[in-house]
Amino acid sequence: MTTGKLRGMHPMMARCVDKLSDYLDSIIASKSQGALNIKEVMVGFAVDVIASTSFATDVNITDRSSSNPFLFNAIRLFDFKVWRFALLFLLPDAVNRAIGNSIGLSDKRFNFFRDLARAIIKQRKEAKLAANGEKSKQRSDIVQLMIDAYVYEDNLRETNYEKLKASAENGKG
Repeated sequence: MTTGKLRGMHPMMARCVDKLSDYLDSIIASKSQGALNIKEVMVGFAVDVIASTSFATDVNITDRSSSNPFLFNAIRLFDFKVWRFALLFLLPDAVNRAIGNSIGLSDKRFNFFRDLARAIIKQRKEAKLAANGEKSKQRSDIVQLMIDAYVYEDNLRETNYEKLKASAENGKG
């Protein structure tokens, strides 16, 4: 990934910062005396940036009017007990396996993000096929960069290696 492509993601990150700033301004303006869950706010911000730059998806984490599945699953993805984490280092591997102790991510939460990524990739590939060579709106996120950089195995068997050469202009080989 080139620095130019990373710079192209800057506007997406800036929008996330603006949304966070607006959210915090609204909290201050409401003069709310309630406690602010800073962990939830910062995880929400991180998820917002990741969703924007990875999937070109606006998840609107700061909208607290409804339960947000992105935020819900992100917070719980790495939710583990500190004592279990400590036991991983204190006990031998065989004992940890015997008692079922692992640092593994929550399968249910991990599967949420895995399935989302698969659905987005499938949707993008289908949209590219539907465009049938016509110029379609190209997204500038990590998923699209990976799709563009993908090389089919059949192309690897050919002796024309010029087809595999990546170019900085359009991100396609």
